[in-house]
Amino acid sequence: MTQQEQVQQDAMQATMQEKMLERINRGVEYLDSNASLFGDWLSAIDIRHLIMSSGEYCVLGQLGVSFSEFVDRTDMSSTEASSLGFLLDEEEYGFNETNMARYMFIYSQLTELWIVKIVALRSERSRHNSYQV
Repeated sequence: MTQQEQVQQDAMQATMQEKMLERINRGVEYLDSNASLFGDWLSAIDIRHLIMSSGEYCVLGQLGVSFSEFVDRTDMSSTEASSLGFLLDEEEYGFNETNMARYMFIYSQLTELWIVKIVALRSERSRHNSYQV
C-alpha cells in the first residue's frame, strides 16, 4: 500500500468513526428520552460483555429487548435503528457473505465506540450526581 493510499484509508476510517459517534450520541438521547421503555439503561449495560454484532449482547439485547421486539415496540425500521447506532446498515458498509472479516471489524469498532461513550457517560453522570447531594 502506498503512503497516499494509507492516508486515504485513514481518512475514510476517521470519517466512519465520526459517523458512528454521531449515531451513538443519537442512540443515547433516544434511550435517555425513553426511560419508560428502557429504565436506567446506562447501569444495565455490562460493557465487559458488550458485542454490538450479537443480538443477545448488544445494547438492546442487554436491556432485555431483542431487535424484533424493539421494532415491534417502537415501529422503527432497521434504517432508523442504524441512525441511532444500534446496528450497522449492511448496504452502507458494503457487507455481504464474502466479507465477514470487514463485517466483524466494523462491528468491533461500533462496540468499542459504545463502550467509550458508556464509560464517559457513567463518569460524567456520577460526578454530576455527587454535586447534587
